[in-house]
Amino acid sequence: MVYFYLMNPEQIINKESAAEMEVRQKIELIKGLSLDEFDKANLILTLLNVKPSSHVDFHRGRVSEPTGFEEILKKCGLYFEREVEYRRYHPDVIDHTADYFISSDFKKAQELHEAWNADNDIVAGIALGFPKTAVLAYAKERNKLLTMEETDFLKKKFKINIPFRVTKDNWREEIKVAEDWARALKQYAPRVYNEIIKDL
Repeated sequence: MVYFYLMNPEQIINKESAAEMEVRQKIELIKGLSLDEFDKANLILTLLNVKPSSHVDFHRGRVSEPTGFEEILKKCGLYFEREVEYRRYHPDVIDHTADYFISSDFKKAQELHEAWNADNDIVAGIALGFPKTAVLAYAKERNKLLTMEETDFLKKKFKINIPFRVTKDNWREEIKVAEDWARALKQYAPRVYNEIIKDL
């Protein structure tokens, strides 16, 4: 004899809302970090798997590495590789720079790290989730890219952050990536979204 157990619709909703609540708690951890809003946005998009990976750097004269940064990445289920370089700016001052390559998939974090170190713009750009057509043009045929002024015009017109250069021929398709990122941020982190577009 075979028995079938049917879940009550209320149980399904509660299970989904528990998963949703866990995601929102992780987003709150990221929002609480002492990072600029663009870094927070990238980490949130990476956590949501809307963006395959992110790069966050801490350099002299810029924001310093927040306390507990690595622990929060781990709590959020994000994998990372960290590279530190020490520099002497003065006989008595040694400062360090730290680069983090972050993803919800360890292999993707490694891939971004390796591409970054090899100055491979194509692999790095695709690993960051940028559109392939835009990445190829940036790496090989920059004359196919819109100017910075034209890209700024698109940012203002569509009220979205476009963190990559778009091409003259494919910009309509390419900005769909930025629109997807904007939609996810509006849904999960509206304050972060508003901060990154406030000057557009």
